Amino acid sequence: MFLFKRRKLKVSFFSCLLSILAVVVLLVTPIKEAKAAGTFYSSTLNGRAYRYYVPGSYSSTKATPLFVMLHGATQTATTFAEATKMNTLAEQKGFIVLYPEQSMSANASLSWNWYYGTNQIRSGEAAIIASHINKIKADYNIDSNKVFVAGLSAGGAMAVIMAVVYPDLIKGLAVAAGLEFNAAMSLYAATVAMLYGGPSATTQGYIAYLNMPLAYEHMVKTLVFHGTADLVVNPINGSQIITSIAKMNDYLDDGRSNNSINDVYDESYAGKVTGGRNYTRYVYYGLPNQILMEKYSVTGMSHAWSGGKSGASYSDSTGPDMSSIMYNFFI
Repeated sequence: MFLFKRRKLKVSFFSCLLSILAVVVLLVTPIKEAKAAGTFYSSTLNGRAYRYYVPGSYSSTKATPLFVMLHGATQTATTFAEATKMNTLAEQKGFIVLYPEQSMSANASLSWNWYYGTNQIRSGEAAIIASHINKIKADYNIDSNKVFVAGLSAGGAMAVIMAVVYPDLIKGLAVAAGLEFNAAMSLYAATVAMLYGGPSATTQGYIAYLNMPLAYEHMVKTLVFHGTADLVVNPINGSQIITSIAKMNDYLDDGRSNNSINDVYDESYAGKVTGGRNYTRYVYYGLPNQILMEKYSVTGMSHAWSGGKSGASYSDSTGPDMSSIMYNFFI
């Protein structure tokens, strides 16, 4: 199900008081992190839990960047925060991090249901995530031009959806071991796409373009990470994200498919993490001297967040530090 748009082509007084206070404490519970001056909060909205980290340096007098982090299957907001080390980075750099969380009642594996049509438009789980973003924006002084979404695996696929259908909220996209927009429309098709890749990336890029709200459309700055040894989500999916986003940006550039933006990299660099993995960085320019997309292919890495915490859920500490690279890429 897609929303195609035509182009000129939302008891006692004291016991009652104690009950109300108990609910407030349950809904917004600060969880202090060791070695951090900021606060990791827990809350709920529209039937879903979410966590968010506010650095100790936060001031309401200054507009602050916001990173929206979407976890993978079997992960929670807390385990994803640990794996990516984003709260530590947020404390160092002074930005807020939001972690929407999937519920077990919605998916027994805690996976975002990115492969259902209702979640690939401005409804369903996409709308719930958007409501969490808007709540943080209402409660804190957020720089609307510096709101970025990132995700791993199912969270990566959901991050792509958010960047396409909520361009009014999302200004940049980062994907680790994810899939292109509309890669599947059923659980079976999702499994096939994960193993072998999705439909034609060029076609999906055009579909993404058609589904981006006309009033808010803009080219999407995109960062992709994928391990060459990923047996859960085939590395071809990382390439398909680049191709599909490039085609979407091609249309967004001037309304035509004329390869003004394309998926042919302009530069490539071979790198190696000290004591860790080799990788190749591919750079794609949009306008002259302006990087629009990047892809990191991490040699030998399986299904994981690159450069994350050692021993954490779906984290590979020996790869290039995706969290820091992502911050520098957007900020």
